[in-house]
Amino acid sequence: MVDKNSKNPEINEDKKSLFKFDDEKITQDNFDDCFKKIDSMDKYGQSDEIIRYCDELLKINPNHIKTLNLKGEVLFNLEKYEESLEYLNRVLDIDNDNEKAFRKKLDILLYFKDYEEFKKSIIGKDISLFNYFKNFIYYFKEKNDVENAYDCCWEYFLRYSHDYRILDDLNRLYFKVNNKSYDEYLKYFSPRKSKRLTSFSECPICGNKFKEVDSHVLFYEFLDDLENWELPVFTDCFGDFDYEIKCLNCNTWFNKFELYGPYITSINGEKLSRKEISQINIFLMEFDYILSRCGIHTDCLEILMDKFFTIKPEDLRNIISKLKNGGYLEEPIEGFLRIPDDIELC
Repeated sequence: MVDKNSKNPEINEDKKSLFKFDDEKITQDNFDDCFKKIDSMDKYGQSDEIIRYCDELLKINPNHIKTLNLKGEVLFNLEKYEESLEYLNRVLDIDNDNEKAFRKKLDILLYFKDYEEFKKSIIGKDISLFNYFKNFIYYFKEKNDVENAYDCCWEYFLRYSHDYRILDDLNRLYFKVNNKSYDEYLKYFSPRKSKRLTSFSECPICGNKFKEVDSHVLFYEFLDDLENWELPVFTDCFGDFDYEIKCLNCNTWFNKFELYGPYITSINGEKLSRKEISQINIFLMEFDYILSRCGIHTDCLEILMDKFFTIKPEDLRNIISKLKNGGYLEEPIEGFLRIPDDIELC
């Protein structure tokens, strides 16, 4: 909320003299000028006058968005939230993309703790909702309302999937909602130690030897030596995962997930396709990265892999099934996977 005591009395007096309706009648012709003068008035010190003048403007143009917004804002400042919401909704009925009115509406819904209406309101909205979700999650956890807290965490995860900090809340609440012991979960999912991944020194397809790439050399320095390298490397900037490399022997391009970490080409004697090999590397590397911080339910994995790596849920289920059959994954608790302790991925 804005500090009402921060206004400057002298400025307020000046603004009061800008416009009075005693000797001027609002008409369609002077409508825009009148609105500008009203909008310049002090939103706190002259709130009653602004509301009265807004009503006069709305008699002439009931759907004037700026006037509706202004009245909604002043009512909000007066903490008349229900009345403010009425005018903000009128703005959004006319202009559903009006961000100023939308954010004020969300502030009111957060004040009323109206989570259901909040969820309906944000459907299809592509704006930052980080703080709203955090406040609702905190509120529900304080009330020990695990059902709504879990739902809110889930909705947050759908929008901010790579914020792995939410996974611990999701796990704890999932176990409470399903009447399971989180202590049982902790027995199986203590964080894994993060591993340093190293690149392949030869092509995984044909065995052609790679010349190692120094990821710390500057772009202009390596260009001079490019013709002497066994493999051409194309990059915008150097980093462990920031380049693709092509084998000149078999003309195969490799991305970061294919050159780093695990490289499983067959499971239980069944040779995998190039697509499966790539997807399995992506999955295992990301999964190992997640587990070094916290566990994750397979429902979350499906969203994460689909959203960021375009691995569709049906493909992921097939990958998980093959990795479980090959001993690379196990499911000690229903719905939660882990990599067995004796499995080294790199």
